[in-house]
Amino acid sequence: MLHSITIVTAYFPLGDLYPGTARPSSYYLESAKELCKLPLPMIFFVDPSITKTISKNREQFSKQTVIHEMDIKELAFYNHKDLIEANRKTYWPTADSRNTALVHIVTGNKHVFMLRAMQLNPFQTSHFAWIDFGIAHPCRSFVLDNVVKSLQLHLVPKEVRVLAVDDIDADLLRRVIVSYQKGTDNDKNLRDYYSTYRFGISGQFWTCGLYYGLSYSQEVIKIFENHILNGYGHGEEMCLTMVHEMHPDWFQIYYGDYSDTFTNYNGICTNINGRVVTTLDRLMENKHYIRALQLATHLLAQKQAGLLTEQFSLCVLFRIIFACSYVPHKIIP
Repeated sequence: MLHSITIVTAYFPLGDLYPGTARPSSYYLESAKELCKLPLPMIFFVDPSITKTISKNREQFSKQTVIHEMDIKELAFYNHKDLIEANRKTYWPTADSRNTALVHIVTGNKHVFMLRAMQLNPFQTSHFAWIDFGIAHPCRSFVLDNVVKSLQLHLVPKEVRVLAVDDIDADLLRRVIVSYQKGTDNDKNLRDYYSTYRFGISGQFWTCGLYYGLSYSQEVIKIFENHILNGYGHGEEMCLTMVHEMHPDWFQIYYGDYSDTFTNYNGICTNINGRVVTTLDRLMENKHYIRALQLATHLLAQKQAGLLTEQFSLCVLFRIIFACSYVPHKIIP
């Protein structure tokens, strides 16, 4: 069997339901046509107004398609909508009119949908992937044939395989995690954490086996709600990055920008001299030396394929030497 993976996605047309808060459904449905062409089992969680279009676009793969209809008011965390809006009136230094309370609720439900899909597992697959419904627009590397090849069973690990677009200060992350684990309310560390939008683990695409996938989604859901109850509700990806810091053994991380989501999934081959090397610097700066060493070693190997310039090769080599002084010898490759 080349594939044993279920694709999960969702769409709620906020621009239609609440005009002026997001782009209209016509925009997202057009960009999602390529996604619907994936010849793989797919589960959709959608507003009832979207069902007919999805069914038509998946007509060729109707036996590999499950559609769950939901009203937006049925979503997890919708009961916290008023609290999220109140939180933002009190503290929202990263205020962005595009990130409404409803947008935050929908993005938080990605892991609720994944959890439900894995629990139901209608196609009895061993692996799952989340793909944002409109991913083809921001992610130019979404090329149908390449995505299908990337998701062959022998290429998809049992751990959570996910893109990191940047890195977050290790000391701050650990302080926030300690506060979360102790159940400290309205902690200063959490306020500092949300003082700016911190990019780390991407939420637009990830793959996983059942065990690690269930663990990941359950932990994200708990943290997401905890942050709302403690006065915040500003960034889905900051919750994902916390889980990675807490449970690094659950993950296989790869690096790049959002546009490299699929091209770098099976090995870093694009944006190496740009975003990837920048992230390496951030890993060093933020004291994530083990991850920096792993990435730098991988990057140096890319020079043999002509993907890393001579200048950057020397920079990467220097970082390997520097990182080695902070990493226990037993884990140095």
